[in-house]
Amino acid sequence: MYEVLTSEQTYKKSLETLEKQFINDNLFTCYLDEFPDGPDSILSNIHEIISVNKRMLEELKSLYDGKVTVESITGIIKSFVDHQFSSYVTYCANTSDQQFSLSQRRLEDSDFDMFLTGREKGLAGQNLQSFLLLPMQRITRMPLLLNAIRKKTDDNSPGFDKYKITCFK
Repeated sequence: MYEVLTSEQTYKKSLETLEKQFINDNLFTCYLDEFPDGPDSILSNIHEIISVNKRMLEELKSLYDGKVTVESITGIIKSFVDHQFSSYVTYCANTSDQQFSLSQRRLEDSDFDMFLTGREKGLAGQNLQSFLLLPMQRITRMPLLLNAIRKKTDDNSPGFDKYKITCFK
């Protein structure tokens, strides 16, 4: 269960890097304003994704003040799936167009490409494109984390039935 929290924290740090290095940068924003569809053509609804992650992480952290159970972890994840997952669906549906727009813009605008290259130098080999893929990677990682919990959970544990509903809905 600790793995779920640490994984969310690592994901949050990566999203914070995306914000700091790109999203909150005024020059980056100016470049995006020049895109035909504006910032959304590259960023889609990343602001919603960041907000969802912060809320989910805070809920997970609150568990560590009390008793962490299968039921409490899966309850948070189920709530996330029921009420917040649509943000990820929107984001993932736009990923292909987003990646294409970014690649095209880098090819067509050497100033934009040089700006991004400069920003990306200090990011341990990661580039804007890799940061923009994080939400899609997060969604595919969640079932793996839940499966790890399942493997370490006794079938007779309180909350196991709720876990099965959450994971295999």
